[in-house]
Amino acid sequence: MALSTLDDLPDRRTVEAQDVFFSTTDRKGVITYANETFLRLAAMDEGDAVGSPHNTIRHPDMPGGAFRLVWDELEAGRPVAAYVVNRALDGARYDVLATIIPIEGEFLSVRVRPSRGDLAEVILQAYDGVAGLEHALRESGVGRRASAERGAAALAEGLAELGYPSMAAFTRTVLPLEVEAWAADSQSGAHVMGELPGEDTAGPVVTAAREVVLGAREVAAHTEHLSTLVAGMGASRGRLPESLTALRRAQADLEELAALPGDAGGEAPAIGERAREVSEECGAVIADVEAVPLRRLEEAVGDLALRLAITQVLAQMIVRFSQELLARGSRGSVRSSELRLLSSALMQQLDHAESASVRAAELLQVVPELLAVCGRGIQSVRGRADGLIPQTPDPAREAAGAELAAGEAGMFTHTAQSAQSALQEAAESWDALAQHAAGLSQAITEVDVEALKRAVQRIREGVAGRHSSATR
Repeated sequence: MALSTLDDLPDRRTVEAQDVFFSTTDRKGVITYANETFLRLAAMDEGDAVGSPHNTIRHPDMPGGAFRLVWDELEAGRPVAAYVVNRALDGARYDVLATIIPIEGEFLSVRVRPSRGDLAEVILQAYDGVAGLEHALRESGVGRRASAERGAAALAEGLAELGYPSMAAFTRTVLPLEVEAWAADSQSGAHVMGELPGEDTAGPVVTAAREVVLGAREVAAHTEHLSTLVAGMGASRGRLPESLTALRRAQADLEELAALPGDAGGEAPAIGERAREVSEECGAVIADVEAVPLRRLEEAVGDLALRLAITQVLAQMIVRFSQELLARGSRGSVRSSELRLLSSALMQQLDHAESASVRAAELLQVVPELLAVCGRGIQSVRGRADGLIPQTPDPAREAAGAELAAGEAGMFTHTAQSAQSALQEAAESWDALAQHAAGLSQAITEVDVEALKRAVQRIREGVAGRHSSATR
């Protein structure tokens, strides 16, 4: 049955909003730890899980190409998010959004339920298409590994068609949206935060982790306006190739003008020289446009949003895991080790968020001005090109017998008008970018995560205290 067919699935297991769970694996994908919620949903006990390959719970309809793309990101040292359909040992299907992070030689995977059904459905449909391709390849004798490689290429193409040019771009875009929806699903956070009868019951680890969850949400809210602006800029950036194409066409026309023979009219040599100068200025504007680091700005802001989203997921995982341990009275050193790993991953993500914030702030100091410079350059070239036509000889005023001169003058006029038209197109394509530049110049991106880091340090101290108590 297709993964995207969700109706009337008798064996489907529901993942609730409070079901935040995780596992750790080694570099070969062998499970080294799984928390209680993971075991419950997978219908496993700890003995089933630890030491088993993670693909034990892989749903047979999941395409190998999806996991190939995930592994490529992890091997590159990047976090990755993916919609994953699992099959528990008892045969039940359960769908998750997995966020996987390379940390300390292991892979930490935290899972929540997908809260953006619209996004998940489209991706599951893409999975179905790739799974069909892989099945056909295997039926034709292609090996499983090679089929997965072909599937990964096909899935990457499908994601690009959906607006995600890379798996990294998919993660940067989808995870913050999912975390935002997940928080909304939890009714302002009370359900997911898992309130206990009293704060003294929760302990310092849970209390500090809650502070991180709420603090990261607050910081994310402060940067939401910037993300909206940059998303608009990203949409407008689609006009950038149009501007460049028009500018290059105008430059070609201007170079043609400069090369026309001198008998196109008495003023042609002087006009040709001016056309050459305008062509050179147009070339300089093209170089300026190509140098504007719009993509780098988008990536920096996207990375900031991504790291803040991962921070919320990890902090909430610490809350839930600590509550599991408190409920069981478990204070074992292995569990403290897992808490330490979670807190280390949390600090790592805050460091990345801080770095992305600095990069975005630096770029915001230069991008709006560079956009303005390019806009003025386009208008300058356009104005100088307009000045060429009035000086162009009018074929109607040529002597009736001067057919050659009239023809050359007409060619000059036609080419000059073509350059003007191209420059007008370039200016119009640039307007959308210019409109966003003003908003970007007033945006504030550098965020203060020191308070969050102090809370993480308290988590670490609480974990160290648990470990010390457990080993006495």
